[in-house]
This record gives sequence, C-alpha cells and structure tokens, in this order.
Amino acid sequence: MSIIVKAKYKKGFFARKINADAFMKSLGEICKNEKYDARLMRAGQNEYAMQLVPTGTVRFNITETLLTAEAVTSEAGPGFHAAVINCLNQAATAMGFTFDYDDPTDYVYNKAFMHLQKQHVEELRQAVSALVEKHKNDPELPTEFFGWEAPFLPLNQKKIITILGSYSVEELEAYLNGDFEAFAKKYFMWYNEGKDALYRKQMAMFALWNVYKWRKPVTREEANVASTIARNLEMARMLDNDILLPADAWQQICAFNGIPYLNLNTMADEDIPNLGYLRGKVGHVLSLGYRFNAPATYQRINQEGAVIFTDMDKQVAIQVVPEMQPGHITDPRTMLERVDIQEEINGYLYAAMWLEQSLNNGEKVYVLNGFIQGATSFVNVALSFKNEKDREWALEMFKSFDTPAAQPLTFDMLEKH
Repeated sequence: MSIIVKAKYKKGFFARKINADAFMKSLGEICKNEKYDARLMRAGQNEYAMQLVPTGTVRFNITETLLTAEAVTSEAGPGFHAAVINCLNQAATAMGFTFDYDDPTDYVYNKAFMHLQKQHVEELRQAVSALVEKHKNDPELPTEFFGWEAPFLPLNQKKIITILGSYSVEELEAYLNGDFEAFAKKYFMWYNEGKDALYRKQMAMFALWNVYKWRKPVTREEANVASTIARNLEMARMLDNDILLPADAWQQICAFNGIPYLNLNTMADEDIPNLGYLRGKVGHVLSLGYRFNAPATYQRINQEGAVIFTDMDKQVAIQVVPEMQPGHITDPRTMLERVDIQEEINGYLYAAMWLEQSLNNGEKVYVLNGFIQGATSFVNVALSFKNEKDREWALEMFKSFDTPAAQPLTFDMLEKH
C-alpha cells in the first residue's frame, strides 16, 4: 500500500531563509488548536517528525533553502490524510509560503473527502485481495503480518495479524465478497473526517491490541494507558450512543483502575475474541532457529551477544552459542557446578542448577542457571526471581524453548562419545 503525500517548498532568491524551529512551533500551535494531540519530534540533523496517530507520521527535512514533508497515509487512513493536508496548508500560510504538493488522491486540490475515502478503501481492497489469493493458493504459508512489523509472533491469534487485530483468511475473503467497508473501518485508525466516535473507538482499540497489558497497572505508564483507553471509549459512546464497543474489556479496565464505568448503552456491546495479543504469550525469534515464548508483558532488551526479558521482579537472560568445533558436542553438565535438573526434550539436553544470590542491599535473589544443548549449538539461560515460590515459573520457562530441528541428542550419546 503506497498512498503518499509529498510537499516541497524551495526558498526563492529573494525569500527569507527557512527557519526549522519556527516552522515546527507553528505546527505545534496548529495541532493544539485542532486538538490533534500530536507528538512533535526531532529525528536527526535537519530531520523532524509529527505523529498524529500511532500509525500516522509526517516526516520533514528542513534546511535554510528547502523544506520537504512526506507521509504514508495508507495505514492510518483517509482522516489522517486530510489532517496532514490541513496542517501543512495552515503552516505554510503562517510561514508565508506555498507548498508544491504531490498527492495521488488530488485531495489537496479538490477537498473531496468521500472520494478520498473510496481511494483508500480501494487500495486496501486490492492489497487484501492479493493476500487472500496468496494464502488460498498455498494454505501451508505461515502466519503473516499485514501492515505491521513486529519482532515477535502473537500466539493463539488468527492467520493474518494486523495493527488492529487478527483475521482468518476466510474472514478476509468474506469481507471482500461482502461489506468491505466494514473491514476498512476496523483497519484504519482514522477513517472519517474529524475526531468522531469511530476515531475514538479506534484509538482505544489500538491501545487494547498493542499496549494494554491486561492486568492491574504496576507503573504510572500502565495506569495512564488504561485511563486513556477508558476515556476514548467513554467519548466514543457520548458521540455515538449506538457504536459497538468492547464492554468486557472496558469494565475490566475500570475495575482495575477505580475508574467509573460510564457505558450509557450496554445494548451496543461488542464481543471480540482474542482482543489484544498482550493477553497471552508471544513467540520471540532468537538466533540459530531458537524461539522463546514469553508472556507479552515482558520487555525485550537486545544486548550484544544476549537477549534479556524483564517484567517486575523476574528476568530471563538468554545467550545462543554455536558449537565452534564441528563434530564436538559439549556436555552441558560440565559447565555447571552441580546438576539439579537433567532432562531430554525433543532431541535436546536440558541441564541446570539452582542458585541463591544476595544483592548489595541484602535482598535475596533466586536463579535457575542452565543449558539447552543441541548437536550444533547450545543456549545458556539464567532465570532470576525474588520470590522463592516462583521456582515452578522458572522451571516451566526453562523447558518452554522451541528448539530448531536437529540430530537427536541424548545424555547416553555424550557418555559414549
């Protein structure tokens, strides 16, 4: 999908120099007046950005002689497209210059919003049609991300994963053969002109799918996310009493956060199975074909030579290592002071030991340090936790790795080697 708005202003010989700070300040004032809740950022030397919705960002390159702006509107939708044009036009007027636009929809010239909607929906239809055709021709194709890139795979979701939910191939085909506009309204963050009830619902749905951790908040940031979702759902209901909203999720958020549940029309509830991939585990791809399935509440930190997963008082540190000598297989037990756990799972050897450590403040930390040994590589895992009752958690996580297909290995084979 590739609907892209481009705008360029080149300083004339007698014109004033372009002032980047003044231009971005002007954008900020415009967004405040329009209630766009925009995020203005400096992205690098001469590089700036304005995010209007999570899937919609305008990128600027500003020098003293040239100002260019570019926004891909295909994911965020026609409402975002119109808002971009509105912001740029107002900013240009405030700065005393005129943009030269490249807009494939011609909205910048004709302001025909219904036509703009049809163009976005048609391009989305073509992309979905191609996706469905591909998966029908090869049903064995793996789960696919559509309009979204992620470093992990949400588990227990449907075949096609989008920025605002997952769908089966059959569901997408039904939309293509029926009311495709209904799918477009679920897919685009900003479908209509202005911030109407659907816009508020989609802002809430994005956070429910991508950000909300489906638990009682443990940080101020999580509490803010929950209150923002509840506020958007409440505003959606106030703007359209009949709009379908996910009442169960709304009630849970209010209960967890002590927020009044102000649903004025419980007859317009919407049941959405598997709402939010952060509800369960996600599959994290590691090097050499290993995969670690962790609760989606865990934050992933990539470090040189290792991957760290953290959540509250638990941490999992992982290092994947190839065997350096062909034909040589390390006995994982020799890399431990003692062996408390020894198992064979799916052709890999699991060996580990329990440790207790003390922090500088005297607080005790428990650790399960172990190795998962294959024929050509091994994984060193350290699972640390502060509550001794979490030993079962550590053992379950240690045994939950998805290992790549390899020559089966047993402890007997090592002893005979």
